[in-house]
Amino acid sequence: MTTLEPVPTEQPSEQPPEQSSSSFPSSEQIHRTMRFSTLEGSIPQIFINWTTGSVLTGLMLHYGATAFELAMVASVPLLAQSASPFAAYLAGIFGRRKRLMILFALIGRGCWILAALLPWLG
Repeated sequence: MTTLEPVPTEQPSEQPPEQSSSSFPSSEQIHRTMRFSTLEGSIPQIFINWTTGSVLTGLMLHYGATAFELAMVASVPLLAQSASPFAAYLAGIFGRRKRLMILFALIGRGCWILAALLPWLG
């Protein structure tokens, strides 16, 4: 019967490795990135508030929507989430996630643009 001997491991050094100051972003870069991040998050939030919140409900009630129609429109975001596995499958097949994302985003936004233009279309 053979016995296993412990394998020597490298001991961690007492001090962390030194990093050059050029590897860290400057304060100006951090603030610029934070501004872009805030802008990037606020635009979709405005869109979500207008398309799923009280504005859409008020518009539907103005046009005489029934409770069933309100419920159907309110369920669209949850139904859209169920399409995520299908979108992931398509991304795996085509391998171009960016193009698929742009295509689906344009289709989704286009539907809401059409809905917003309905009062003027007749």
